Amino acid sequence: MTNLIKTTFSNFSILYKNFLHWNILKILINIFPILLGLLLALPFFGIFFGFVYFDPINWQEIIGSYVNTKSIGLSFLTAVTSHFFYVLVEVLLLVISIGLFLFGYSYRVVLFSKINMDYVSFKKTPYFSKNIYFDFKYIFKYLSIVSWTGLILLIPFLIFLILMRVYVFSFGGVDEIYKTMLQSQINTFSTVSLVTFLILVLVFVYLSYRLSYSYILILDENKDELKDKTGLYFVKKSFEITSGIKKLFKFLVLLILFSIFMYIISFIGEKLEDFGNLAKIIYTIVVFLFINGLFEMLIVTTYYEIMIKEDNSLAEENIN
Repeated sequence: MTNLIKTTFSNFSILYKNFLHWNILKILINIFPILLGLLLALPFFGIFFGFVYFDPINWQEIIGSYVNTKSIGLSFLTAVTSHFFYVLVEVLLLVISIGLFLFGYSYRVVLFSKINMDYVSFKKTPYFSKNIYFDFKYIFKYLSIVSWTGLILLIPFLIFLILMRVYVFSFGGVDEIYKTMLQSQINTFSTVSLVTFLILVLVFVYLSYRLSYSYILILDENKDELKDKTGLYFVKKSFEITSGIKKLFKFLVLLILFSIFMYIISFIGEKLEDFGNLAKIIYTIVVFLFINGLFEMLIVTTYYEIMIKEDNSLAEENIN
């Protein structure tokens, strides 16, 4: 564990040794995912605004009514009932547009992992040439991974809904539960529901941990062989390399130590608010230059030093 902490600090020091290069890349990595998000979302935004422009719904009146009354007015309900098809298509287009933009922006986690993996390998990621800002071979693999991850993380949520349905039926229905809750805030239904919810939250967090290295694995794959691997392959691979209590324990220790460090930084930021806007601006700049990006290096460190090294050590033991 001591060696792991030393290696983590050593990897952090690599970032500061490449301070200018690191910060220029951070700026680029915060810009290019926004451009990627816009590139993916703009066609759907264009179709959405086309529908809004040509549909028979008076959106100006609906929005004006909402701004004035802070509630959904009769004009909106009329639009939904009278022009349901238009509203449905526009909502779907808007959701798709926002979803694609958020997906494009989230691609920054891959870009951050790329530069950190290069640093650990004693290389420097180029600012522009040979980078993967708009490399759709990686982008489509990442999209596949995000899709599979989303489906898997939905499982605890669906289980909770099913169990709640079962609980409601078992406890005599909604009316009976409502009467019980009026009599006492602490009752069997509330207790069972809360315990179930907390257990499934833990399951959700654990699944997130098991899936968290999927996108790093696409960067550790030979680019020429990448096209032959599916998103599901990398999701399964992430499950494989994160198996074991020992790995989880080491990961949690590092995460807790880093969280304590970030809490101290956040606490300092709160105290600096008392010194005015200038102090807050200086704090924000310092945090961006010296702190932002450390968490991504922490994840890359855990990938190499916990997940991969532990597997290699186990393989060597089995051979011997």
